[in-house]
Amino acid sequence: MMDVLNDQEMKTVEEKKKMTSKYRARCLIDTVMKKGERGSRLMVDYLTERHPELCWTLGLTPTSAWIKLGRIRSELIDRLSDDDVIDLLYYLWKMDVLNDKEKKTVERKMTSKDRARCLIDTVMKKGERERILMVDYLTERHPKLCWTLGLTPTSARIKLGSIRSELIDRLSDNDVISLLYDLGKKNVLNDQEKKTVEEKMTSKDRACCLIDTVMEKGERASSVMVDHLMERCPELCSALGLTPTSPWIRFGRSQESFSRKERPGLMSPSLPLVMHEGDSELDASAEIEDDEEDEGEQCHSSIEL
Repeated sequence: MMDVLNDQEMKTVEEKKKMTSKYRARCLIDTVMKKGERGSRLMVDYLTERHPELCWTLGLTPTSAWIKLGRIRSELIDRLSDDDVIDLLYYLWKMDVLNDKEKKTVERKMTSKDRARCLIDTVMKKGERERILMVDYLTERHPKLCWTLGLTPTSARIKLGSIRSELIDRLSDNDVISLLYDLGKKNVLNDQEKKTVEEKMTSKDRACCLIDTVMEKGERASSVMVDHLMERCPELCSALGLTPTSPWIRFGRSQESFSRKERPGLMSPSLPLVMHEGDSELDASAEIEDDEEDEGEQCHSSIEL
């Protein structure tokens, strides 16, 4: 239905009925992962919506802001103060998420909970861009509440900013140098920027310079760094609560656990990829080519479809 799998690929998975459930699950997951970001994103959002407890246990978070907000809608309504709701309302109005009429409708509600409910429901009915703005505002302004509710930011820049100090303290010098090389290879950093980081006197200064330089470049650069951190330092990222931006990486980390499920299911509708401010600052075509090469090297090739 979502054109993630063609007829032949579906038939290939279905023909594994003679084999074990684990083998069928592995075949399906590997097939989707080889298709890249869009296919992986659709499957991640399906799994987090249909199997929330399993995904929570595995640390798999949805990519869709609609699913993120929907899962904690009731808790947000109960726990946001009236001042929080008014601040959020003004921010979303200022960002052109809400028009004057919608803003006025929320303000006219009689109670704080009614205002929160009206605001959240109004934003959820809009597009993914508007929902992302709301999620990222909440995770940046109310990190403790969002951490308690399991709401993670969609913005890689906010993700990095929330753990910046801990990363500077806990990244080893080898980690920093490896990240510097990775980001140079992905055209996130140019030669002069790499040299500036390398010339810093201490490991912490190099980490600080690297993180700040990447964050200043915008969302796409931050996203690349987050995903490389997840691959290079998975235990540290897990301890700091950092989640990957790439569904392909999220999926790969949880693959074996999903293989144990009886029937992981097919796809359900989700939302398109969203481009963020700062994307144009990188050579997108070069990055895509590198990603395709990386995926070809890393994707599980043990199963012949």
